[in-house]
Amino acid sequence: MIGRRKIGNILWIAIHPDLRRRGIASALVAECLRILSEQEASLIFVSVEGDNLPAFALFEKNGFKRMSSKELRREFGLRVMSLYNKLLIAPHEVVFVRSRNDLDAPSPSKSNQPS
Repeated sequence: MIGRRKIGNILWIAIHPDLRRRGIASALVAECLRILSEQEASLIFVSVEGDNLPAFALFEKNGFKRMSSKELRREFGLRVMSLYNKLLIAPHEVVFVRSRNDLDAPSPSKSNQPS
């Protein structure tokens, strides 16, 4: 909880190099979003190493938006320090957020998959 908001966090997703580019990471993100939606999380956070461009693309493709430290302070005020502590965000990481409204909508990666 941050204030009165129930939040979720995806801590790590790691795919063996030999198994990348097969949709496994997207499937794991989709399952995390499903579970966190069932848990009624109003916001989902993920932090990514600042130079991990494939992870940026993965989370953006799944509806996450990059949020600067200034935007985090504006959204959470002084509670942002609590957020950083709870999510274990390091100074060199980039934060992405997906809101409850986004959770209720289908994941963009799902809508792009063939039926």
